[in-house]
Amino acid sequence: MNHKSKILFVHHGVGVGGALVSLCQMISNLDKNLFDYNLVVMQSSDSLKMFDERGIKVDEILEVEPFSHTVIWWYSIIRIHRFIKAFFGIFLTLFFAFKILKKYKPDVVHLNSSPLWPWLFATKFLGIKSICHVRESLNDGYFGVRKFLITQIINKYSDKILAISRHDGRFWQGSEKLEILYNAVDEVKFSNQDEPLIEDSMSFIYVGGVSVEKGIIFLLKIWSKLPFKEGLVLRILGYWPKTRPSALSFVLSQSRLLKKCEALISQSANRVEVVGQVFNPELYMKKSDVLLFPCTTGHFARPVIEAGFLSKTSFVSSLSPLEEIVDDNKTGFLLPLDEKAWLKKIKFILLNKGLLDAMGKNAFLTYQEKFNLEKQTNILKKIYLSMS
Repeated sequence: MNHKSKILFVHHGVGVGGALVSLCQMISNLDKNLFDYNLVVMQSSDSLKMFDERGIKVDEILEVEPFSHTVIWWYSIIRIHRFIKAFFGIFLTLFFAFKILKKYKPDVVHLNSSPLWPWLFATKFLGIKSICHVRESLNDGYFGVRKFLITQIINKYSDKILAISRHDGRFWQGSEKLEILYNAVDEVKFSNQDEPLIEDSMSFIYVGGVSVEKGIIFLLKIWSKLPFKEGLVLRILGYWPKTRPSALSFVLSQSRLLKKCEALISQSANRVEVVGQVFNPELYMKKSDVLLFPCTTGHFARPVIEAGFLSKTSFVSSLSPLEEIVDDNKTGFLLPLDEKAWLKKIKFILLNKGLLDAMGKNAFLTYQEKFNLEKQTNILKKIYLSMS
């Protein structure tokens, strides 16, 4: 019997986002004739439900908070208590990393995001090949010290750096270890099937939940200023607390954010449906005409790609790396973070709905070629084989 290479996947373990979906795709499409795998999750969260739904076994749950320093999550001064916890978590991560690597003896360790960088010390010390998958840009922070150190550690101690966009990989530009590997979409799940829409209705969708970085406040401000139109609706997908967080919890800022969102929704003349967190966003995208993603921080948005696979047009912020996804005026619209510009474009498309068909078709054809899951699977297969 031929020897199978062992891949150890490590996931940071919080939330149901693009990193989790990508990891599930990588594991589900792994050639089981060539590879065995183990999966370690750093923290319990709803990610465990998705692994279970996909039939993916989780071997270890560590309950350690990774030290994140990305544009989506970093430890600012108001999160000093979390910083202290995560800082000591670095040493706890190292302890578990050595223990787990000796237990499972993998040929390759695939870290599913940059906050898992402490694992690289252990893989290098034990002579195990490692991949660091960079899914968000590193944050500048206050003085750039943390960004510099993490950049250097990833470059020195990893054997391969996979970045999901050129923008996210720019910190290692020129390194022979760097390879750009765009996120891919499961074209079976996000199949291009026409969905009947109510005549004269217009449905918009946002996937990002209660997140300032993904643009929820900006979006709701715009929506509250739109004049009433019969059948116009905005559906909001993503994490949305069912009850307001306790004033004693660490999420005081999120409590204020949720209250602000609720106030803006109450001011809107047009309907807003808060769907919340789901594992099947494609069902809601199929019933929508346009995806809105007005992120305030540059983000390689998987929902934009998924919408394109469903022949849907996206309106997104003109922040890098979104220009690597959206071809302005062809597959969607790149818009500045200016309320007037967004209002003008939404009003324009309400009067010119026929344009959406052509732009949606362009998105479908472009994204099928650029974000193809089979291509990504083959690239990863070659990388794993070369490192085993």
